[in-house]
Amino acid sequence: MTSTIRLSKRAHSGNEFATSREAAFRDHGPPLSFTLLIIFVGSLFAASMAGYVLYLTAVARAQAPVMNLVGIMAAFGLLAVVFLGLLIFALHPRTERMGQSEIRESEQDYQALFENAPMGMALTTCDGRILANNEALTKMLDFNEKEVLRLEVLSIYRDSDDRRHFLDLLQRHGCVENFESQLRRRDGTTFVANLTARWLDWGDEKVLFTVFQDITDRKLAERALAEAKHEMEVLASLDGLTGIANRRFFDERLEVEWKRAFRGKTPLSLIIADIDFFKAFNDTNGHLAGDDCLKKVAKVLQGSLRRPTDLVARYGGEEFVALLPNTGFEGALRLAKAMRLRARSLAIAHPNSMVGDHITVSLGVAAMVPRVNALHTELIKAADSALYDAKREGRDCIRTSSVALRCDENLRPRSCIA
Repeated sequence: MTSTIRLSKRAHSGNEFATSREAAFRDHGPPLSFTLLIIFVGSLFAASMAGYVLYLTAVARAQAPVMNLVGIMAAFGLLAVVFLGLLIFALHPRTERMGQSEIRESEQDYQALFENAPMGMALTTCDGRILANNEALTKMLDFNEKEVLRLEVLSIYRDSDDRRHFLDLLQRHGCVENFESQLRRRDGTTFVANLTARWLDWGDEKVLFTVFQDITDRKLAERALAEAKHEMEVLASLDGLTGIANRRFFDERLEVEWKRAFRGKTPLSLIIADIDFFKAFNDTNGHLAGDDCLKKVAKVLQGSLRRPTDLVARYGGEEFVALLPNTGFEGALRLAKAMRLRARSLAIAHPNSMVGDHITVSLGVAAMVPRVNALHTELIKAADSALYDAKREGRDCIRTSSVALRCDENLRPRSCIA
């Protein structure tokens, strides 16, 4: 595997190096030292030629001293040209050897980078055959070198659709970055990999250079973080004592359901329930018994719901609310009756109650079809007003709000319901 990639890389990188030198020479001109050398040699050659002309002139005029001096100068110039020519001839092979040495060093650097990279790397053909890969990919897939080279890339994908999607992106964009897919190891187990790939010209053919990064640990950490975040959100939305939704979550849901009911012109109902004479129960039985009572009442109120969209929440102290989307007055009234009877069926002793010997609840019911410029707080006020009427008129009963019901012709107010 490594020898194949080295030979191909050497041929390819040598061409690239030669091409880059030619391009640099073409774009930026010859190096400064080479230019100065040419100028110097040219100057000496010109001086020697001038000396030779003077020498011939002196010979013609029979000027012996001048002739001797100029002849010496010409001879010196010719010797200098010959010497410099020999020097250039001697240096030229050395320059070529330096260039070849740089090529070999560049090849070794690329080879070391490919083989020792911590991420898996592979060169594959257009039809998915693996031409070369590094040791990191071999370990990642748990194959030996020979087995990896016999693999087809499609076989390491857990889902073949992922491979097709990957190739589709590659076809459209020419490269793919941060593509996540599940890959298969030799023993059949899978891991999540991040793939980055692009096409490369490799000699006379195109090959796909792909980087594989195992991100399984990162994905597990992200999942654990998401689950922890979800758990925190759930805990933040629950009442610490009763385990049902808290006031904060109820307020958020009420606003959302109010807007939805306004858009759909559907009724939205609200029930507020209050445990009768609960302070007296706490004073007599203690706070632990009071907490246990709250838990049991919360459980039966929530158990009265029949739809996943309905919500029971602790509103504060001994008060509970039931939010009923897409529910008119009749449906809210039936649910309020069921809640009242379920609370009585707990048969929790309450000797200091003024309406019986056991725990009871009073309930206020309101229903609205949200209208323009109306606020969701109006529904709360209406249900709270109905609850106040139930307490004032004897407790352990259900009252409805005539104020809220006038918001829609189909929602008619009802009298006291015991």
